[in-house]
Amino acid sequence: MDGAEGLRFDHVILAVADLDAAAKLIFEKVGLGSVPGGRHTGMGTANRIIPLGPDYIELMGIVDDDHAARSPLGRWIARRLAIREGISAFCLGTESIDAVGRRLRLNPEPMERTAPDGTSLGWRLAGLEAAMADPCKPFFIQWDVPPEMHPGRMAAGHQVVPLGISWVDVSGDPGVIPAWIGADSLDVRITPGESGISGVGVRTNAGELVLR
Repeated sequence: MDGAEGLRFDHVILAVADLDAAAKLIFEKVGLGSVPGGRHTGMGTANRIIPLGPDYIELMGIVDDDHAARSPLGRWIARRLAIREGISAFCLGTESIDAVGRRLRLNPEPMERTAPDGTSLGWRLAGLEAAMADPCKPFFIQWDVPPEMHPGRMAAGHQVVPLGISWVDVSGDPGVIPAWIGADSLDVRITPGESGISGVGVRTNAGELVLR
């Protein structure tokens, strides 16, 4: 499609108060395992990863209150947790983040985190501030790692075989999402209402799982 930027689902963020407790609950309820992710440098946050193959679910929580209070990401997670735990944002992957940035007048920024084994994972991110302010909008990522090091490819001891994110359910202005995503076709289901994310579908070998 003309103008398409190769956008695809990359991950969804679930804000959680306790990373280990949330991971245990999800495994017990739907059979999806997780692995430690790492700390976000200077942000006061850390994550656990639920790999889904081509994409993943990111459990994110606060691990350093002082650093979190001084970082936009940490403050956002704190605000989300003050409302409730749950789906807080979704991210689209691309190999053309500079083109996305030009189209939406965003400045891609480098970020990194350190995995438990000491490996540094790097990426460039665009639109996170917009997504934090208006959750029906996704943000965008371009990974600076080989495909086999993408978090979705990690082994996690699932009880089912995940095949990836199939859809995301959002509420908000029906005119915002198509304009924000552009020419790429993704199954983002839009209900008019207050901006938010109400559900995520995950394909598995045993059928579709729905997280809300």
